[in-house]
Amino acid sequence: MGIEMKKFLLQVQFLIAGIGNGWGSPRLIRTPEKLLITDNEQSVEGFSNILNNFLITFYVQALAVIENNFPEKIRAEALDICCGSGHFAKLVNRHLNFHKVYGVDLSEPQLHVAKEQNKIFQTDINYSLGDMTDLKNIAENSFNLVTNLDSLHHVKDLSDLAKAYAEMDRVCRPDGMILALDLIRPKSSWIVEKMVKAISSENAKKNQSGLTIDYYYSLNAAFVPEEHMSCLPKNENRNWFIIKPRFVPLFQIIVGLPKNKKKLKMGMPFSYKTLFKLVPKDLFLELIAVNLITQTATPTKLERREDDLSSNKSKKMNLVA
Repeated sequence: MGIEMKKFLLQVQFLIAGIGNGWGSPRLIRTPEKLLITDNEQSVEGFSNILNNFLITFYVQALAVIENNFPEKIRAEALDICCGSGHFAKLVNRHLNFHKVYGVDLSEPQLHVAKEQNKIFQTDINYSLGDMTDLKNIAENSFNLVTNLDSLHHVKDLSDLAKAYAEMDRVCRPDGMILALDLIRPKSSWIVEKMVKAISSENAKKNQSGLTIDYYYSLNAAFVPEEHMSCLPKNENRNWFIIKPRFVPLFQIIVGLPKNKKKLKMGMPFSYKTLFKLVPKDLFLELIAVNLITQTATPTKLERREDDLSSNKSKKMNLVA
């Protein structure tokens, strides 16, 4: 069987597994990750090349949501929490034109790579050590934009997830924007198996096998949308939205906007010329597919409730489109 045919069949397998994740009731119990910090050598090396991985197609969706919903005239200071090797912070700096960008992470090896990237790409991003559940060195209302990508599943439980959201809310200005992107826990171990198998050969070809292992544990540790919603802060100055790709719910984007913003604008704002700069050619078809299922999705707005949204008890959330 040819390499391209094998890749195509794996992509079909991944698509079928993703579609299956949108049907039926969840049966997979969450398994927290044993290691809360991504600092082993194999993972650090893999994440240092994340822009050549399928995950870049998710990052582009986050950039698009920010571009569509954040006024350019107030793009001053941005904070990327759990910044890892600093790739999304760099994208925010270069493609969204934020004047000052900061990144915090718990992994010193990841931050070392990020600082080296500063030298290579001649960027001026400030990186420091920090815990997403306790950003004690950052004052409240410090940033116009606060982001957290592919990291919230690292926390131990719903209590820490609520703390992470509370910290994002605290350090973001009332007129600012919060964006978190993370995986959705699959509904069965069969879906996990198919998803991991589908990306393993491509990761191996790019010397990113460490990311395959991380992906397996991340899928099992990820939270479902209702769990994220249950942990959002009760801040009357912010409206919260959640975006799930249509038909193939692989990931979720949670957005906090100022209270005067009642709707979330969707659609791909970047030209093909810009997208070709962002995404490797071998992943462009995947990008088109992810664009289609994400940017045509209808965001769900969280209706305000009087009860405690950070409760650890399982509750049926009152959501409105």
